[in-house]
Amino acid sequence: MPKVSVYTQVYNAGIYLEPCIASVLAQTYSDFEYIIVDSASTDGSLQVVERLAKQDSRIRLVSLPENRTNVWLNLMDQYATGEYYTVLDHDDWWEPDYLEHLLHFAETNHLDIACTGTCMHHMTTGQVGFRKLEQPLILQRNGFPMGFPYYHQFFRTTWGKLVRSSPEMQIHQEDISGKVSFGSDTIYCFQLLRRAKRIGIDSSVLHHYRIHAASQSYRYRSGRFESDVYRYQDAENFLLSFGSISPQNQLFIQCVFANAILDDIPVIANSSLSVQEKLREYCNIAQHSITRSVYQQKNENIQKSFQELLNLIIQAGSQLAQPNTDFQTAIQILIPRCSPAVVRGSGLFLRESSLMQTLLEDDSEALAKGLMRLIVGKQYGKQFDITGMLYSILPEHSLLLPWKDPQCFRKYENICSLILNENYMDALDEMTEQLLTRKNIYAQGEFLEIYLTLAALEKQVPAFLFGKIRLAQLYQQTGQIQKCRMVVEELEEMGAGEQDEVLLLRQKIGLEEKFS
Repeated sequence: MPKVSVYTQVYNAGIYLEPCIASVLAQTYSDFEYIIVDSASTDGSLQVVERLAKQDSRIRLVSLPENRTNVWLNLMDQYATGEYYTVLDHDDWWEPDYLEHLLHFAETNHLDIACTGTCMHHMTTGQVGFRKLEQPLILQRNGFPMGFPYYHQFFRTTWGKLVRSSPEMQIHQEDISGKVSFGSDTIYCFQLLRRAKRIGIDSSVLHHYRIHAASQSYRYRSGRFESDVYRYQDAENFLLSFGSISPQNQLFIQCVFANAILDDIPVIANSSLSVQEKLREYCNIAQHSITRSVYQQKNENIQKSFQELLNLIIQAGSQLAQPNTDFQTAIQILIPRCSPAVVRGSGLFLRESSLMQTLLEDDSEALAKGLMRLIVGKQYGKQFDITGMLYSILPEHSLLLPWKDPQCFRKYENICSLILNENYMDALDEMTEQLLTRKNIYAQGEFLEIYLTLAALEKQVPAFLFGKIRLAQLYQQTGQIQKCRMVVEELEEMGAGEQDEVLLLRQKIGLEEKFS
């Protein structure tokens, strides 16, 4: 009976298969069996395994009549006989002392699971990365919660670890089948952790992993996000089995979840889905309760995920002739204060990076200032209803609401800025100066309406009376006699009836009524 069972499942492995198998057969530790399952390859992989099996009796070839996934645990139950087992993908390889080192590490430290580091080879870019620890980590079961952020990365995949084949460590296919459509390796690993009493991660790097552009990780698959949700909940349940979850571990699994979304959304964006279908996927992500909870955390990694999701939703929304329900819902959830403006003109934010920055903070005040800047500068006026976008995010009782004409924002740019910044007294002073020095006030009726509101807010009685007199004068000059009479009566009630301007107004409206 061999000490170790090695498992590789093969499907059209091409040029990578023989180096993979060779790295196993060249191990410095030789007491192993090598179970290679060919899953109906059509590229000659089966013939490669058959040839090598004739040369080395440690290879046990199992040939399946069709390509089948998620069956490896059943096959291991059926064929593996070793005290330990380990898994190697058909395009990866090991350092020559992989088995010797991990077996020694496991037996010396009485481990149920022994892990090594991995060297990641990006086949498209040629870049190399590492999944490793600087110092070995050994944990007994009661220490699993404390070491969670350190060993979690090693328990997302089946490979890179040696597992004891004891009955208490046994996992059946039904324990993980049907749970997720993507990332079942992580579900398997957490089942291992639930059974283990002692685990260890060495500081060595003995496993090599190839990352291909055509990998399943980069292909759209329905239910991918739902798999993220399940893994998040599975991690929570695992940690809860030890008691309450620490804030550090809670933030950690939230970051993992946010990173999973960060992996998902470019796959959706680059898929063959229609724009409407992509927005349906994005909305599904945005409106999930876990996503909402996670995105509330002011963590750099989490905010990066939020930013990319928002950006892709806006990109997709800009391609629609009219915003659909999914787009509006997703935007409303992610940026409730700024959403009305985005729904009215999502394409603008792809052109103006400064405006996009205001969305990341959902800062409607900063966005309003940015939109006003564009109105004043007469930018994008033909492509977007920027004034409408501005009004859509102003507070319900904003003092700027009377100004519907974009020209008002251009003529009174500084006054508008002061009002947006709630510098009401300064705005009142500047408006008073304009009333005193200018004969023609653009949109004078709306100007005076805002002026009177400011004076009332700041409890400036002289300014309020001054504004009322100017309003009455405007009504008189424009032939609105009844309105003028009403304002004059208000002025008299306020004790200003003896002022020269009020007496003159009373005389003029009396004469006008006499000769009308």
